[in-house]
Amino acid sequence: MPQQQPVSQSDSPEQSYRPIEAFYVCDSKTALRLSRAAALLAWRLPLRWGILLVLPVFLLTRGTIQLLAEGTGTEPRAMLGTCSLVLALEVFAVCIGTAVRMVHPGANIKAYSYSGARMSARYTPEAMELSLVTQPLTHSYDDIRKIIATDDVVYVHAAGTNGYVLPRELVPDEALALLQRPRYVSVATPVLHH
Repeated sequence: MPQQQPVSQSDSPEQSYRPIEAFYVCDSKTALRLSRAAALLAWRLPLRWGILLVLPVFLLTRGTIQLLAEGTGTEPRAMLGTCSLVLALEVFAVCIGTAVRMVHPGANIKAYSYSGARMSARYTPEAMELSLVTQPLTHSYDDIRKIIATDDVVYVHAAGTNGYVLPRELVPDEALALLQRPRYVSVATPVLHH
């Protein structure tokens, strides 16, 4: 059985690691592209669905408590119908809002993605450093709560933020792999597969 050779100091992954850097200059369609993606990605976030279900669940619970406590009140079938109608109206209203966001980018996205705006990102072993027009941002990989990547955008939700929708050009494949790696594995720690 071959023996492993000791790793010299110069071969250490931390010393040979070069940060990943990416740059992007926004064009006239970038804000609209990011806004469309943000509007559609919002449907994949649990918070959106939690907010939509609060009112119907409240109405259903109130009607059930009234029915149990007083023995009178709304029939269960009518309660379910009312809750379904409320949920349908809420979903319809959110769909209208989504359509508006897809056509008219919000001010928060326009602030960093207007035509000519320069963006850059630097991915080190410890953190992601973003330089947007609005401000420079640094987030430790441990602070990143969610990553959603599509063909043309990447949604990054870091702790203490509402998340960022970034052009895919700003997050190359190597950087995406770094963002998605398990948080308990260090870049310098080799992972052994059996």
